[in-house]
Amino acid sequence: MNDDEKENTNEEDQETDFSNVNDVSEEKSSDNQIALKIFSYVKDFILCIAFLVLAWMSFWVVVVLSILSFVVKVVDSGQLSELNEFSKRLSLYIKECLLFATGNDEEKPFPFNKFPE
Repeated sequence: MNDDEKENTNEEDQETDFSNVNDVSEEKSSDNQIALKIFSYVKDFILCIAFLVLAWMSFWVVVVLSILSFVVKVVDSGQLSELNEFSKRLSLYIKECLLFATGNDEEKPFPFNKFPE
């Protein structure tokens, strides 16, 4: 081979190398997109489980508050309105947690937003 043919061969090899680099970067970007999508699903799953646990714990607090409300009615104390207001707010919080966990609402409940009023 003469010098011109060697240079042409070298140029073709370099072009092939650059096209391989572009293919690799496209593969990496698609891999990154897949990884980000999987991470998003895992994050949503963890949040779903966390809000279900918070709703479950809040439910038991409402059960205790209901029993306490009954006791307050029997004793006839003036604290019943405040207790009922908090129970109502906690019930709304449970509703928000369940709506988010079931995918019916995209807005995250309390630690990420304000507590229901």
